[in-house]
Amino acid sequence: MTLPTLVVIGVSFNPTAILSFPPAGLSLRWYANVITYPQFQRAAVNSLLVTAAAAALAMPMGTAAALALARGRLRARSTWATILLSPLVVPGVAAGLGFLILAASLGLLRSRVVLIMAHAALVLPFVVRSVWVSVESLDPALERAAASLGATPWRVFRRVTLPLLRPGLLTALLFAVIVSLFPWPCSPTSSTTPIPPSPRSPPCSSPAPSWRCG
Repeated sequence: MTLPTLVVIGVSFNPTAILSFPPAGLSLRWYANVITYPQFQRAAVNSLLVTAAAAALAMPMGTAAALALARGRLRARSTWATILLSPLVVPGVAAGLGFLILAASLGLLRSRVVLIMAHAALVLPFVVRSVWVSVESLDPALERAAASLGATPWRVFRRVTLPLLRPGLLTALLFAVIVSLFPWPCSPTSSTTPIPPSPRSPPCSSPAPSWRCG
């Protein structure tokens, strides 16, 4: 797995338009083309916005759900856990098709709203699972000690619980960012073809954002 990656990295520094290994020279020509490519810039900005919004939604919701599952007096706890973690086992194509139908029914095929909701729903189980493990390993005696010294529940949560959950929260955030940036089966794409063969070639038409599944 490492050798093909190294070959691709080496070829990327080739100054010529023809792929060859070892490269005929060293050049950042193709990296400059990618960075200055308008479609790549728009896609990168869109991906970062969707990832940031999805993580901002999934982190507090996942943390609250993990605390409720670990400490709350919930009926049918296993059922709630199954529902929250179900996106982990739902096929990507099925999830993409479901969100596509939802976006079409709401008339939001050209909006980021459903896309952000889709990403948040798909990264939520990673957040829940990561924080849940940290909550289970948390010593309740530390929180009781803070409460016995006069700290309010909110102060205990902010000054004791959250710092102790920091490893799980950082892990959850990392998972949320990585999973959201990964190309999902349901994502915005271009509805017109063909795709330009290289960053130097202009597109044949102005693409309009739409959705694809699969």
